[in-house]
Amino acid sequence: VELIESANEDNAGSYAGLLASCFHFGIVVTAVSWGKVADAYGRKTVLISSLGLGCFFSILFGFAPSFGCALIIRFCLGMSMAIVGTLKTLVSDLANGNEQLEAKVMSMVLGMWAWGFLVAPLISGQLAEPVKQYRGIDWESHSGAKAFLERFPFLLPNVLGSMLCLVAIALTHFCIQEPLHDNEYRHPSRLMHDIITCLRQTTRNGRKQYESVSVTNIEGSPENEQLEEQNKSQEFEQSTDDSSGVERMSMVDLFSRPQTRSCLLIYWGNSFVTLAIDEMF
Repeated sequence: VELIESANEDNAGSYAGLLASCFHFGIVVTAVSWGKVADAYGRKTVLISSLGLGCFFSILFGFAPSFGCALIIRFCLGMSMAIVGTLKTLVSDLANGNEQLEAKVMSMVLGMWAWGFLVAPLISGQLAEPVKQYRGIDWESHSGAKAFLERFPFLLPNVLGSMLCLVAIALTHFCIQEPLHDNEYRHPSRLMHDIITCLRQTTRNGRKQYESVSVTNIEGSPENEQLEEQNKSQEFEQSTDDSSGVERMSMVDLFSRPQTRSCLLIYWGNSFVTLAIDEMF
């Protein structure tokens, strides 16, 4: 909000709310897509990718030169945020039907999320605007650091957040077991290649592709290459569905279930009230 010259005590809340809304709007935009990626490429792939993108955009947010740029970065940060939903799915997979273990670990996951909301503002507040907060430091003898921190007063909290993301990436890689079997998901190294191929096909066909696309090195015409890629993709998806024995469902199918619809609406209402109260204070 300090990036806006016209901001004051009367309208600062509006700008702060807009900044927070951009983050959550980004989450809404990509939530379903992240879920598809987690099913196709594994839970660990999504966790590591989300943490890596969060690390990158957190640093960028600390260097935001204007409020408009900060809004865009916060939106991108929200789009990259797939941690909580993937963790919930991961807990259910690892529990393997043990409802007591699943409930215990799920409560720990949500509890850690709450502890993060409690501790992070305290630490970030101590690191933000260090030149103004810590006047006892001889900043004149560190004129370069002073000028840098005055230009980017909120960089240090974002640097700390990025460092924690790197630690979380290491812990995820070495300590978390992928619950899906090798024949249930594609290798993560194919992800970027598949994304590029999906974009190429979207450009060719003039319409958006929502399913993952298999990528193979095929000699011949572009039409034959595209047909072969689609056949490979269908074979992979069919084998995945047959091995899991679970019928694929759309968002319409989910909302058509009264119990699921009620749970989603209750969760939405609780999130709405919680975030509204948080932003007010």
